[in-house]
Amino acid sequence: MTFLNNTKDALLSLSVRSLPVVLKVLGIIDVERYGHIDELNLASHEGKLATRITLKGESEPTTINVSYEKDVLGENYFLILKEIECTKQWVSNLVDDFFKEGQRRIQVPWIIFRIL
Repeated sequence: MTFLNNTKDALLSLSVRSLPVVLKVLGIIDVERYGHIDELNLASHEGKLATRITLKGESEPTTINVSYEKDVLGENYFLILKEIECTKQWVSNLVDDFFKEGQRRIQVPWIIFRIL
């Protein structure tokens, strides 16, 4: 099973160019409004995601590392963001303000839940 997870994670990481469109179509986030994704590394078997994004107005990319758990409640699928680390302090502050402790449960479509 680990081989299949690693293959899936690698394919998703390689498809980083199409990811903003997919996220926008699914109604999750309009990434291009904030910048562009330079790199994405997924380790779904560990519940970890690392991304490097270049935000609009910034010359240096920002790295964001997320650890998460998955949860199902009835017919609803959720990601619970456990830890979020950013290389830029202002982004960390924004994340802390936006994802306050105890409010890090994000409902996601089934397909995203299955991928992650």
